Amino acid sequence: MAQASTNQAGSSSGVEQRKSPRKKVLLTGKIISDAGAIVFDCTIRDLSATGARVTLAQARAIPQGAYLLDLANRMAYETVVVSERAGGFGLKFNKAMKLADVTAPELRFLKRIWMECAR
Repeated sequence: MAQASTNQAGSSSGVEQRKSPRKKVLLTGKIISDAGAIVFDCTIRDLSATGARVTLAQARAIPQGAYLLDLANRMAYETVVVSERAGGFGLKFNKAMKLADVTAPELRFLKRIWMECAR
């Protein structure tokens, strides 16, 4: 099938080019790095299967490699920053994990932080 998809139009056409359609949301989250030593509050504004757009409660830079904790959906995402604008950060997901399924000792900090937020 050599037919080109109409969704792969150039960026000037205004057609969505992301691999997964994003959904506007308003969710509470945390940006976590350094095995839980650094934790920032954030708001998840857009969410898709492959990434998210977040804004921070305070003006800060997000470490290039960090975890996004979606508190409402009990999900953790291993992320990389792909864009930074005045309105927030674009994150690409390298890995998605249900917190209930996190068993690796090196990732237990994700469950600990989620439990602290649930109190």
